Amino acid sequence: MRDDTKRKLFLDVNPEILKMLKSIKEKGYKLGLISNCSYEEVAGFRSCEIFDCFDAVLLSCEVKMVKPERRIYEACAERLGVNPNECLYIGDGGSDELAGAAQCGMHSIKAVWFLKEFRNNYDDDKTFPLIYEPAGVAGYLELLASNN
Repeated sequence: MRDDTKRKLFLDVNPEILKMLKSIKEKGYKLGLISNCSYEEVAGFRSCEIFDCFDAVLLSCEVKMVKPERRIYEACAERLGVNPNECLYIGDGGSDELAGAAQCGMHSIKAVWFLKEFRNNYDDDKTFPLIYEPAGVAGYLELLASNN
């Protein structure tokens, strides 16, 4: 029952997320995913329609590392065949992930599109740039590419 509950979490993927991921892949970017997750969540994620969008997937329960440990970010960049400073890390900020990615040299932005009811709470947070819609990721990638 626990496994089924965890698997159901991945059945309803926001179509904007899928569209954004596919668009990024079509532009030739590599995608990595780092998740602090339990074994119960792995089966659900691996059967999720977004799983195949990623070139590197590091699930904490499998790699025995967790965010914000520097080495999990470095391992993801290595699997992607890039330097950390060439990476754009996007996350909600849980587990101090954005600071961990930034300390590794990655460019970090805070995704708040799925937390619409809390947006006002984030507008005052200037620690990391905020991104309000999945479609906005393309702009950050273009900015990063133009600076490299």
